[in-house]
Amino acid sequence: MAIRLRYLADLNPSKGELKGMPTDTEVSFLPMEAIGERGELDVSQKRTLGEASSGYTFIRDGDVVIAKITPCFENGKGAYISGLVNGIGFGTTELIVVRPKGSLVNPRFLSYVFQSPHFRKPAEGHMTGAGGQKRVPDDFVRDFLIEVTDDARQDKIVRFLDRETAEIAVQAALTGHLV
Repeated sequence: MAIRLRYLADLNPSKGELKGMPTDTEVSFLPMEAIGERGELDVSQKRTLGEASSGYTFIRDGDVVIAKITPCFENGKGAYISGLVNGIGFGTTELIVVRPKGSLVNPRFLSYVFQSPHFRKPAEGHMTGAGGQKRVPDDFVRDFLIEVTDDARQDKIVRFLDRETAEIAVQAALTGHLV
């Protein structure tokens, strides 16, 4: 059954849940360079909550992010977020953060949907802006129809894609080819 993403997830959620958290709390920091083109994520950079909470995009473990600006979007930058310091992070403002609502959709499944040509090709066609600064509109993502199956099938798809992409990466490494 196809469902608009807006009913499955929140986009760019508020950082209101951080209210009252000490400003010296260490959090992960994700500039665009920390987000790979095949779902890789470098969570080694850190900042304090006070340093990062203003002017950056709030993310937490379990979110999915996609780059919204050219050429990062076209290059496939995006990731399932995990392993953040204290489960919290902040990153570039050129990200769209997708936070699944409850257990309606597996975030890893969503991450694979966002990597697919089924999502990327129409999103490229809806980019707006000029001068090399085109962006995917939030409304395109909110209104994108996702074919949602039951939890067990989503998990099975994620396991299959994890296994197959790992195999491709191994083969590429053995042959010296880039994936």
